[in-house]
Amino acid sequence: MLTPFLRMTVLALALFATFAEVYAQNSVGGTVYDTDKSVTMMGATVSVEGKQVFATTDQDGKFSIQAEPGDVLLVQFMGYRDSKVTVGTAASYEVVLAPDSQALSESVVTALGMTREKR
Repeated sequence: MLTPFLRMTVLALALFATFAEVYAQNSVGGTVYDTDKSVTMMGATVSVEGKQVFATTDQDGKFSIQAEPGDVLLVQFMGYRDSKVTVGTAASYEVVLAPDSQALSESVVTALGMTREKR
């Protein structure tokens, strides 16, 4: 026969295991490449659409993010077209970004606060 303390402990462990299974998310990883897959994209932003989950690629273009099957990953990098990938059963994805010449032509660089020396 179980003591009341032991019963409560077993019940608590069973509830914890149930909630852990329900709220578990998959860790999905991958690599982001330039158009010809010869250059990895360091600093690209990877997010899950509709959720507040974000990641940034490392120096090797690799990322890891919490996502479930059916979620859509949005991959963005300045000067490149956005790419969307639907998460399936795979644990790793390769994302290729194409340059966006329109976005590059709209970039403006300013030099505020610079003074010239009078001659």
